[in-house]
Amino acid sequence: TPTAEGETLTSVTLEKVDGNSTLDGDAIDTLTLKGATASSNDITIDNNQSGRGALTIKADGTGFDTGGTAQTQTIVDDNATEVIVDAIAKSDIDIDGTSLNSATIKGSADIDVFGIENIATLTITNSGDTKIDGVQSNLATVAGEAATGAIDINASSGASTMTIKTGSGGDLINMGSGYTAADTIDGGAVTVVLLSDHTDFEGISSDISADKLNNIETIRTDEATEAGINLTHFNGVSTLEIAGNDGADADTFTLASGNTLHLTGDINQDGSATAVTVAVGGSSVNDSINLKLDSDVDVLGDASGEELKFSNIETVNLQTADTGGNTNAIQQGVAFTTTGSATSTLNITGGEQVTL
Repeated sequence: TPTAEGETLTSVTLEKVDGNSTLDGDAIDTLTLKGATASSNDITIDNNQSGRGALTIKADGTGFDTGGTAQTQTIVDDNATEVIVDAIAKSDIDIDGTSLNSATIKGSADIDVFGIENIATLTITNSGDTKIDGVQSNLATVAGEAATGAIDINASSGASTMTIKTGSGGDLINMGSGYTAADTIDGGAVTVVLLSDHTDFEGISSDISADKLNNIETIRTDEATEAGINLTHFNGVSTLEIAGNDGADADTFTLASGNTLHLTGDINQDGSATAVTVAVGGSSVNDSINLKLDSDVDVLGDASGEELKFSNIETVNLQTADTGGNTNAIQQGVAFTTTGSATSTLNITGGEQVTL
């Protein structure tokens, strides 16, 4: 276990050090980690100055073994109030510190940060991809507007009301089961997905203003929905991605003309004979919706009457999975039942066999 001590020591580099390390001093403000290690390790900085200021971590290809498997390196500094992570080469780290209140991730390399303890504010300017695996309830603000790499953040355990802004990468913002209309989410310049529990989206009953939700292309839930969702309430969002519907009730999903319903799971998963309706809000005489189905997703199941119903939609663009072969993207076909203006045009694309 390497140990470095000193009152004037300011910078330490650990290269391929495969063991827990303790750095004991009064002035350490820069830690460089580089090289492969066979195991995950803790690096403890034991500066004898409370409220010391910023610790800079230069992540220069650390946190992986020689085969590329993650071996997270955990940095512990209970005296630093700020941490600055410079992503120099692809790295995987974790940061603990009882006095931390802010963090910055900069640089030009991909980095996976398991977590940063206690911080209230996180700034991201990295041009590489940045993944934040988890946050604590202190975190209220993520300022990623200047980032040009993709940001993938799991903010499910963040503050009850959060402000999250991302930059020009293709970002994923995971709110767990904590998204509300009081949060401020701005996805920046490229395609951004907002992921949350289905109940969070089902509970939105009025329009969310642009100052609270902006630059989000897709809202996504990875569970089957249990009630309808009105996509028109979500400012600027054009795609609703759901893992199917439980089918217990006659739910309605309301989209704007030209929007997309993306099904990654079956409609009516409980096997009931309950139809699910797709409607267009503020419908005119030439409304269209896009229906995207992942491989083996069933729109029509075994129960009689179990179907997807289109209301006041003249054109449906059906996109099946691009897998080819003979596997149906739908189990027994697509049941098109229409109310109001009749569906007159069906356009089909994709690589799977379709039975109507």
